[in-house]
Amino acid sequence: MCTWNVSMFRVLISAAALLTSEGLLVQGPAQPLVAQLGGSIILPCSVETPLPVEELEVEWKRTDEEALVHLFQDGLDRPEAQYQSYKDRAHFFSEQIFKGNFSILLENITVADTGLYRCVVYSYQDVGEISVTIQHVERVVVTGKDQIILARVGEDVVLNCMVDSHIPPQRFDEVSWKKVDKSPDIIPVLLFQNGTIFSGSSHKRYIDRAEFFREEIPKGNFSIRLKNVQTADKGEYMCEVHTEKSVNSATVEIQRLDTGTKPMYINYLQVVCPNICLSIAFVLWGVIEGSVVEVTMCATINLSRIILLFLMAPYFNWNTTVSVDLPVSFHRIIEYMGIPIAYLLISTAFCSAVLHDLWNASKWSEVVLVSAVIILLSSTPVFLRALSEVCFTHFFEIHFSLGFVTKYIGHILMQTSNFFEMRLLFFRSSSVNESMIIMAYAIGGISAVVSFIVLPIPAVRHYFCLKLPKHQLHTLIWRCYLVWANIMLVTLIGHSAFIYLP
Repeated sequence: MCTWNVSMFRVLISAAALLTSEGLLVQGPAQPLVAQLGGSIILPCSVETPLPVEELEVEWKRTDEEALVHLFQDGLDRPEAQYQSYKDRAHFFSEQIFKGNFSILLENITVADTGLYRCVVYSYQDVGEISVTIQHVERVVVTGKDQIILARVGEDVVLNCMVDSHIPPQRFDEVSWKKVDKSPDIIPVLLFQNGTIFSGSSHKRYIDRAEFFREEIPKGNFSIRLKNVQTADKGEYMCEVHTEKSVNSATVEIQRLDTGTKPMYINYLQVVCPNICLSIAFVLWGVIEGSVVEVTMCATINLSRIILLFLMAPYFNWNTTVSVDLPVSFHRIIEYMGIPIAYLLISTAFCSAVLHDLWNASKWSEVVLVSAVIILLSSTPVFLRALSEVCFTHFFEIHFSLGFVTKYIGHILMQTSNFFEMRLLFFRSSSVNESMIIMAYAIGGISAVVSFIVLPIPAVRHYFCLKLPKHQLHTLIWRCYLVWANIMLVTLIGHSAFIYLP
């Protein structure tokens, strides 16, 4: 009853003060305030002339909720009177109250703090008030729902990314999805930049498989659908939001994919076993009645076919459904080194067969020398590919033009070894004259020299003349490669015509 009487008395005093005087002149901000999420903000409230604290009462309230933010009464702070959500967050500047400054400091700002606040000052029979508005809370909050995803190979999955921000989603500088589980191999999945979706920026593995929900973007929903999920897709993905002042992100993990591996292991056995059996059959046939050359070449071709079949198999290709979780290094060896390894095996078998046939020939030492050169030229591309695609992938991704040169030096060496293999074949033929041998060496030498001049042009220009943009560097690389390919074609046609035409 007493409390009700005190409240009514205060209301009557306020009404009387408003009717009989101009009240207290309370000062506040001229404009609405903007706060930072998680930060602090001062809500200004003051009077020009300090007021005696004996009868001073200052009350801060949320007008939309009628929640008491803070209270100063009887010369003391009254934190026990605060609404629960403002406890330990709203504070007076105690030493300033005696100087007429009734501002409060609001800490750990949340989105819920947006709204209208009122500072009411009671002093004897005078009352004054001021309104303060927190217009919005600057924020960019990125969250991912269902952060661990379990799926089956071939299904579609949704990687969730919700953005709560005071900035309209169309005005974000950039929202990018990346596969980040194997740094430094960060793989771009999909990009939204300056209001536009750039599907072309995706890694080849994700082209036509990753897509935004376009109608949801204005709501801050930057989730993506990943179609036809593959075993290679397993790992951690990051949704990264770039604004003018900040970069925020959330991660989602595709943790396990149910693959059903038994049928795929049967497919692997169907690739490996028949070719091994054929190789063994050729060896047995050679022991009984075949020639060493035929046995060696046929057995090697069947063994190298295993590598090439893995390379071409749809279940092994990165761009389709990979159904067995094999080591990444094994994938890279097959994908980038399969052809050079097969070429090395066949070249070695060819040299071995010729050496066997010419064991007692008068030019044995020259045959051995040519064979050694062939094997060296054939093995070097394997070594270069191992460096650029398996061992030091991050370095060669940064130095792209060097990676190109390293890759196509292997082409040059394999092309040059072809002419030496032809020269080795000449040893087995009695109809070969000296001019054919000289021509083989000449054409091979010219091809190698032209290759070493043309192909390094992009790297030389990029590193020693000027730094080219990546698209211009790509264009220059492919122009040089086309020039080289045409020169190789002309030399091969010319060489063949010289040998076979009378």
